[in-house]
Amino acid sequence: MKELFEQKTPSVRLVCVILCHLTMTGTMAYGVTLSEDDRERYAEVFAPRVVTDLPCQEASYTMCMMPDGRIRFYGWQWISGVRRKAYIESDNLGLDWKLKLAGSNDLQSAMLYDPNRRISVGIDRVRRGKGPFYCLRMKDGETVPTRTDLPFRLGNFTAIMRLRGRDRWLVPHTTGITGEHGLFAAVLLSDDDGLTWRRSVAKPNVSTGTSLFDHDELPRWDNFCSEPAIAELSDGTLWMIVRTSFNHPYSYRSRDGGDTWTGPQEMPDFWQHDTMPGLLRLSDGRLLFLWNNTQPMPRLSARELPELHEKELVSRSEAVFTNRDVLHAAISEDDGRTWIGFREFVLNPLRNDSAFRQTGFSQGEMHDKSVHQSLMLELPEGKILVAAGQGDALAKMYMFDVRWLYEKVRKEEFRSGLDNVTHHLFVKSLQGTFRGFSGHCALNRLPGVVMARKPDTNARTAREAAWLVKTDDPRVIWNNPGLTWNFPAACAGTIEIGCRIEGDGFRLGLADHWINPSDPYAAERCVVSVPVTRETAGGGWTTVKIAWNCENGKATLSCGKNAPVHAPLSRSPRFGISYVHIQSLATASDCKGTYFTELEMQPDEQDF
Repeated sequence: MKELFEQKTPSVRLVCVILCHLTMTGTMAYGVTLSEDDRERYAEVFAPRVVTDLPCQEASYTMCMMPDGRIRFYGWQWISGVRRKAYIESDNLGLDWKLKLAGSNDLQSAMLYDPNRRISVGIDRVRRGKGPFYCLRMKDGETVPTRTDLPFRLGNFTAIMRLRGRDRWLVPHTTGITGEHGLFAAVLLSDDDGLTWRRSVAKPNVSTGTSLFDHDELPRWDNFCSEPAIAELSDGTLWMIVRTSFNHPYSYRSRDGGDTWTGPQEMPDFWQHDTMPGLLRLSDGRLLFLWNNTQPMPRLSARELPELHEKELVSRSEAVFTNRDVLHAAISEDDGRTWIGFREFVLNPLRNDSAFRQTGFSQGEMHDKSVHQSLMLELPEGKILVAAGQGDALAKMYMFDVRWLYEKVRKEEFRSGLDNVTHHLFVKSLQGTFRGFSGHCALNRLPGVVMARKPDTNARTAREAAWLVKTDDPRVIWNNPGLTWNFPAACAGTIEIGCRIEGDGFRLGLADHWINPSDPYAAERCVVSVPVTRETAGGGWTTVKIAWNCENGKATLSCGKNAPVHAPLSRSPRFGISYVHIQSLATASDCKGTYFTELEMQPDEQDF
């Protein structure tokens, strides 16, 4: 190996890196050799980018690296009106993919390979969404896996795991328990390479019941504790994060390899209402967390929603999702005690679509659409593959470099329009699960901000700016136009905003999570929120600055030569501020509004 690595050819060196790296992660790649062009393409991957579409999928994701280094993601495909098992496959570390149908002699599900035991183990089901469920086992040299039926029903199971500290395979999943109320996070455990399995359930669960939260006028869909994500910490402890219907995720811990669990414990530093977490331990021990760091809109009263049926009114089904338009990422170097990043991993490209409910469906597939639900796979040299999203238009495979999470600064000049901000308003479209052929639990949208010509420009100086106005529009539910912008989390820093206020001005807020641009309670949900008017900012083009310090709990707003305005933080986010939230101050129509040309974030030196 040493002799090979000392050769000059980059592609040969990468093969050696793959061999060494993937042996430590429990997966060995034997034959991956990148061409010079692919090597260059691979090295260029940094910020998240789409590398392919996913085949039709459901809540149970299956992705793996084969013993020879090929990567597969399994799903479904409609062929001549028939639903066929299919997968996408890459033989160059996720750079390029091919869609293939799974034949009768092909593997039907992702299998995790253990190079020490020289065996692959996987879990699959006979029918979509239903059992019976079975385990697949295949030793080196075998071409057809051995199938063993399982006496368990697995709801929303995720990737099979192989523990480092003991000879044990583990499958996280959701389950119901006969005679007990609600959903529970659980794991299947096998200590004999998949020959036999037993179940361990994390108890107790937590329930929102029919309680009302925040400004809700309708109960939330109660998900109890479900869709668990698990990572093995450096001391062998298993850390399980679960989906709930509260504002924050909850977690359990196991110190005996999953046999018993303690918890659940709230995670107040993260926002994750009714969405699925993603958790991955990297080969160097760092933890990678993907989740929707978002807060939903207040739920409307039943009298405003005549289309809802009984289940949707009493917390047994969903009315509408308003917090699934952005997926976030963070990384921890100390087993989850502290976190870095809080970056927008991906923004829903359809988030401003006026026909959001109807867009992107195919025959007989899931009508969910969002950028939640994720599955991760570590690649060599710090690259990560992420399968995420629901619905044909949003289910994608992404690749990025974990170094991206360590960026400290960010600047937005709207050179790509409004791609990097969120600004939609919600249309008075249908709420609830399935209504005819359209998607479920989704609202159509209209833009709250547009790109327009800057005022006071000529042929030489003409440019465009993001224009925020408020109009009397009977089509929208919460008519509070605004925008949100994400930056690397910092406990102390400064935001500079290039703007020109022509109308009533805007409210400027800082937050540690994504808040809907039109949220009527954004001011109280932000950590700090201050008004910015022509009186405070002056006329013409100006730079508004807001600085914050979580340690002393203060923020300071400064506009030109005007005296600074000091404001206390309502709370001090443990891992810092990561969002600026801007919303029109107008209480009536304001067609002059405010123009924005630039957003820039710089952390204080103490954060470096």
